[in-house]
Amino acid sequence: MKATEKIKVIIIDDSRVITEALQRVLKRLEYIDNVGCARNVPRAIAMINQLKPDLIILDINLDEELENPEGILLLTTLRKKYPKLKIVMMTHKSGPQHRTLCMANGANYFLDKTKDMKLLPETLKQVYREKLEMMQRKRKLKRRILFRVLRYLFDTILFKSIGRLIHALVVGLKKAGQTGHTSRVTNRKVHHHHPM
Repeated sequence: MKATEKIKVIIIDDSRVITEALQRVLKRLEYIDNVGCARNVPRAIAMINQLKPDLIILDINLDEELENPEGILLLTTLRKKYPKLKIVMMTHKSGPQHRTLCMANGANYFLDKTKDMKLLPETLKQVYREKLEMMQRKRKLKRRILFRVLRYLFDTILFKSIGRLIHALVVGLKKAGQTGHTSRVTNRKVHHHHPM
């Protein structure tokens, strides 16, 4: 499998236990490249800006002491800045109100840490398939563009070549006609000078 085909994933969670558990899951998936882990928002933003992942696994609460969940704020920020980034919210706060809030702010998937860990591989596989399909569409588009460019160049060169050939034939015929006319005139002049 090519490295470019793999899904680059960043884990953003303040729990070392959860982070290590997720890393073990990702390590078993050949189509995943776990490029990094972040435990707070500044580190997460810096890592995402630098590594440009395909997908992040994000917890709602990155600091239990804060009243407003930092994960939701980061979700909103990332969705605006990286509209194509796949975001999987994975949290213990799996109530319907949290799910609704996350999906409304741009999450692609919402999983419960306590019971949905087994669903993560299939979720990531879906993202992987989508990436492959997108890459295939891009390759087909590049091939179509290349074909059109080559066809244009071929038609242009062929047209110019035919044009030059026709021009050369016309010029040649004109010269041949002028030469024939001159010969006839010369012959007539020579004929008048013959003694009777």
